[in-house]
Amino acid sequence: NNPLGLVQFDLDIVGLPTPVWHFTGKDKGERPVYENAYKYVPSKDAYREWPIRKGLQKVDAVGTGCILIARRVFESSDMREAPFQRTFNRDGTVERGNDIAFCERARKNGFQVFAHFDYRCMHFNELELHEVMGAFHDLYKKESVNA
Repeated sequence: NNPLGLVQFDLDIVGLPTPVWHFTGKDKGERPVYENAYKYVPSKDAYREWPIRKGLQKVDAVGTGCILIARRVFESSDMREAPFQRTFNRDGTVERGNDIAFCERARKNGFQVFAHFDYRCMHFNELELHEVMGAFHDLYKKESVNA
């Protein structure tokens, strides 16, 4: 679908879900691919993939791979200066990336964030195939047992 079709909804911020490759190999059952529409989990102070992936959803944050932002967001005095600035922990490491930090800041300033799952985007990413095999190891293991 054409992202410009979403302009008619007059939303503050709307992200078009884009697949993200994220595999660290640290967590058992880690999901290596997800879409970048997020739900904030206060107990973990972290973001997880939005659970309802159908139609237009009000979400806590979106990635900026493909995003529409109403002009009024940038006309807000609190959103004008460095709107996509990362936030950092006290030790200098990144706390929130630029897209999540932007959405948090926008929400604090009264703007709403949406994702539209009927407007998914493609995302091309160069990967090392042994990493992919490692991410799907349990799947391959089950298939070889059943063969």
